[in-house]
Amino acid sequence: MQQVNLPVSRPSKKRGKIKYSISIAAMYTVAEKVFIVECYLSHRSCVVVSREFKKKFLKRVTKSYIYFLVRKFRKNGTLLNNYKGRRTVISTELTLQIRHQLTEGPGNSIRKVARRFPEVSNSTVYKVAKKYLKLHPYKMRLVHEIKPQDYPKRVQFAQWFLDEEDMNGDYVFFSDESNFYTDGTVNGHNFIYWSSEKPEDHFRESSLCKAKVGVWAAMSKSFLYGPYFYEDNMNANKYKEIILEFYADLLANFADNLPLV
Repeated sequence: MQQVNLPVSRPSKKRGKIKYSISIAAMYTVAEKVFIVECYLSHRSCVVVSREFKKKFLKRVTKSYIYFLVRKFRKNGTLLNNYKGRRTVISTELTLQIRHQLTEGPGNSIRKVARRFPEVSNSTVYKVAKKYLKLHPYKMRLVHEIKPQDYPKRVQFAQWFLDEEDMNGDYVFFSDESNFYTDGTVNGHNFIYWSSEKPEDHFRESSLCKAKVGVWAAMSKSFLYGPYFYEDNMNANKYKEIILEFYADLLANFADNLPLV
């Protein structure tokens, strides 16, 4: 098979330093670079290196590139390209410490843990958590407390609602209340569990005991009523006051169609 010798252009000089393009360096394999350096260290002659290199690999090498490889080997101890990024040694001890910091409780994020280890970055902590420890983030969900006696009442109401056939959807209202806290509360987006398995207690019941303003509203198929504001916690008396006020508003608009209470 006929061999084709590719021409090697001379490297450009800028500010007294020789810079090689990636295309020139990529023309030589690691074995060829090793041969160039070993041959030069043995004969101390670029002419001999060029002759022996052409005889062995059937292609040329320039004098400037020979000097470049020799200087690179003497300076770095390697002929491979230097890695410019930061290398972090992930030891077993560091892995265990990261696992302890992430799994000691909710609220520990990748950035918080990375700040406790100045020698590692956010990406390193994330890599350890996902690749080596097989951890997954789980967000805590805040739900209202439901007592045991509330479950049969809900089932009873659902059954009654299904049995009603002649029910006008315009007068079937669904209501709910929401609390707006004045002193802040838990942000579910920043409250994360790190665990290899789905935790059993990632649901937390939250009592309505913080400084807040309550808002109640109701809606049907065609109408929306509210909002009705209240202070402190919702209880039976306040809920009754809101329902009576809501029913008074309904009477003002649908007096002929609503039953009396």
